[in-house]
Amino acid sequence: MSKEKAEELKNQGNTSMKAGKTEEAITLYSEAIDLDPDNHVLYSNRSAAYANLKKYQEALEDAEKTIQLKPDWPKGYSRKGAALTYLKKFADAEETYHEGLKLDPNNDQLKKGLEDSQNKKMDDLNPFQAKDAFERLKNNSKTAPFMSDASFITGLEDIATNHQSLSKYLSDQRYITALGVLLGVDLQTAAPQSNGDPMVQKEQTRPSTSKPKPEPEPEKPKPDTEEDQKKKEVRFIKRLIIAVFHVTA
Repeated sequence: MSKEKAEELKNQGNTSMKAGKTEEAITLYSEAIDLDPDNHVLYSNRSAAYANLKKYQEALEDAEKTIQLKPDWPKGYSRKGAALTYLKKFADAEETYHEGLKLDPNNDQLKKGLEDSQNKKMDDLNPFQAKDAFERLKNNSKTAPFMSDASFITGLEDIATNHQSLSKYLSDQRYITALGVLLGVDLQTAAPQSNGDPMVQKEQTRPSTSKPKPEPEPEKPKPDTEEDQKKKEVRFIKRLIIAVFHVTA
């Protein structure tokens, strides 16, 4: 009888959630749990409700209880991964999603959750998202002149919203300069300045398919023109940005 009542309370809680009455839903789920404390679905539903109210620690506790009661149920790992993500425990969240995917490798909810968690991690590291980012750019002599350009500001806001957007602006040197200011690194001086840089040499040197011809004296490589050096600097900076922010140039 108690389990039947618990099922009824669960259904009422689901109805309340759909109606946006999250607090009411939590109360109903809690009453159902009192009647049927071993029902993993009740903890899962209450975890989702807590997360909806941004009570992520409570959401995590219910998700962990869900997994404890039903360790072979992928949704429990999805609940836990989501709670950990919002608590900014990204490494734990990623591990949780992978645990769930071991149970169900094709679970779309888990795969989407993992992708979202990884994106939130990168956004959290996004220097353009810092509260004082725009103020720092306004007060820096290198970037202050850019801040009067409305289109430049729009680009900064785009990058702040989504770090992947940075790839759209890599051809504009102003955004690279702004990134350097926010990171506290001069990306121009970080770029290779000579032919001795191994990253540059990798681009310059290509294996020859023909047999080498003997020459009395091999020709010395011509020094790079200013345009050549600039191209190498841009390629170097793009590789650096891709490595740090996982964007596609």
